[in-house]
Amino acid sequence: MPLDEAPDVVLRQLATDVLALFSEDQSVAFYRLMVGESRRFPELSQLFLRSVSQQVWSVLSVYLEACPGVPCENPGAIAHIFVDTLMGHVLTRKVMGEDSVGREQRSDSTAPEDSLIIAGLIALIMP
Repeated sequence: MPLDEAPDVVLRQLATDVLALFSEDQSVAFYRLMVGESRRFPELSQLFLRSVSQQVWSVLSVYLEACPGVPCENPGAIAHIFVDTLMGHVLTRKVMGEDSVGREQRSDSTAPEDSLIIAGLIALIMP
């Protein structure tokens, strides 16, 4: 992901990518497996966090800290809020079966509710 664009462009693209990744059926199945087996195999869930979530948190945190146009006192916390909100939004919808209209059936790649969440998260970071 190019991190040399304006902050609103980078954040919107990152949000769109996270939503797309976790909307895939394979990602949802993998997430269900991680949650289902996390009690029996806690090291598995830790591996998932390190290999997936933590990488995105880290990249976003470093970007926010280095970006002069973003007034961010705690980039690590903001990165967690940003990524975890997106993941929670899409995974809850997919796991609970609320995603009755798949992205492939829409004319655009971002659902209206996704756009609202993305805009709200960007406003949190860049008031």
